[in-house]
Amino acid sequence: MIDIEYRVVLIQTSIFGLVFFLIYGVLLHNLWSTLVGGLAGFLIMLGLYYLGVLFNIIMGRIRGYAIEEVALGFGDVYVCAFIGFFNGWPTILATLLIAIFASGAFSLVYILVKVITRRYQSFSAIPYAPFLVLAGVAASYLFHS
Repeated sequence: MIDIEYRVVLIQTSIFGLVFFLIYGVLLHNLWSTLVGGLAGFLIMLGLYYLGVLFNIIMGRIRGYAIEEVALGFGDVYVCAFIGFFNGWPTILATLLIAIFASGAFSLVYILVKVITRRYQSFSAIPYAPFLVLAGVAASYLFHS
């Protein structure tokens, strides 16, 4: 995934994912579950995106300089929307919980390794879209089998 190497989710792949998984979700579940799942995924991640923006503003004021890295990119919001279409409602909620715990566990190990090797830097970026995608697949297998 491009997000791992460049920390960007391309709008072209996001639009394709939105259309593809909207159609797939309707065929897999029903229209209501698909639309509510996509909307819930989008709105929850949009809220988290703006909380990240607020966090950066507050931390920038505390530190005395602007923080350029964003906590979540807007591409993550799109990714969560099409995973919401894919998994539907209410499975998108489980998907988000799986993604949060998986990324948290990875981040803990990542930070520990960086501290042990003395290469730790605060506000290092870790791509979030791969965790969303893996959580989407895991939730699909766990809750739609």
